[in-house]
Amino acid sequence: MATTNPQLGAQVQQQAQLLLDAHLTNLGQRLFELGKKADQQLTAWLTFAALTVALCFGVTGKVSLGGLELTPTVAAAVTYVLACAFYYRAVLSMGALGRWREALKERRTFRFDTLLEFARTQGQPVEKATLADITGGIPEYPGYLACSALIKDVARKQGGAPGLLLRSVHNGVIAAFAASPYLLASALLYRSGISVTYVAVALLGIAVCLAASLIVNLRDDVKRASTRIRRRVNAPRAAVYRALLDPEAVAKWKVPTGMTGKVHVFEPREGGAFRVSLTYDKPTGTGKTTAQTDTYHGRFAKLVPDEQVVEALEFETDEPALRGEMTITITLADTDRGTDILAVHDGLPPGLPPADNEAGWREALDKLAALVEAGWR
Repeated sequence: MATTNPQLGAQVQQQAQLLLDAHLTNLGQRLFELGKKADQQLTAWLTFAALTVALCFGVTGKVSLGGLELTPTVAAAVTYVLACAFYYRAVLSMGALGRWREALKERRTFRFDTLLEFARTQGQPVEKATLADITGGIPEYPGYLACSALIKDVARKQGGAPGLLLRSVHNGVIAAFAASPYLLASALLYRSGISVTYVAVALLGIAVCLAASLIVNLRDDVKRASTRIRRRVNAPRAAVYRALLDPEAVAKWKVPTGMTGKVHVFEPREGGAFRVSLTYDKPTGTGKTTAQTDTYHGRFAKLVPDEQVVEALEFETDEPALRGEMTITITLADTDRGTDILAVHDGLPPGLPPADNEAGWREALDKLAALVEAGWR
């Protein structure tokens, strides 16, 4: 592990080490073991996929398998089935790995926040950036998937043409993996002359591979979280409603501290589109879309004047854990002192921790309240 930052006092360093130990015990080692398993399954898939291609296009004589003499076509069918079986296992392992990785990120954020609070209570307030070296040595996972994560991180930070090239290569590899069951099935059918038996074998393999993707997607859908935040403001509903649908106001209140908002498209009508970018003011931030920017787009699904705004939106990102459509429903109701705002954010992707989302919404609604209470428009 890297040397801890000299700005931290002895008590803070000791507490950091305790938190790091718990972090590794709870999630880090589990993630590492899952990564090893997925890496082994990907290696087996790659091996049997290569054998299937070789048997379909390069082998003409008999093949000995466990003492049995098989024709290349029969041997190709066997390796094809095995390749599909390991594809199935690898996809499920990668799905589990993604969920555990997001849990690890969420736990890391929690421990950072805990440590920062501890430092503050000890009279040694520090910036989060000064603690980066404390968790710098936490293992995640080995092999192919570690390379994949590294390439995505480098591409996101690099930006420009080099970043675009890295993302293109990475996406190409992912696309080739996703298409491999169909390509192998086509090779098998080519070798067999589209025999009925081998058509059945090819369809069985494709069904197994599709089942793995379906299971992962269903699990992702089930575990999508929601947040609900309520805020009272001393302003009439009409004023709050206008601030929800005005691009200049949105650029002021719907942006986290430390970021700058830019509204590219904003059509405040039912079915109207919007596109917004949030860029970190300092280079220490890591964006979801580019190195320092989060961009999202969507549409206004429902507008009830002075009562409700429903938005359907999604991030523009290459990160699978951040993809998927979300729904934001903001409902306004009269109170004796102004307006009650209820913001419900449904369908959070697994890469967006609910705690972070909730904190962001609290900050946004505080800014919205300050804006309309100050007499905006």
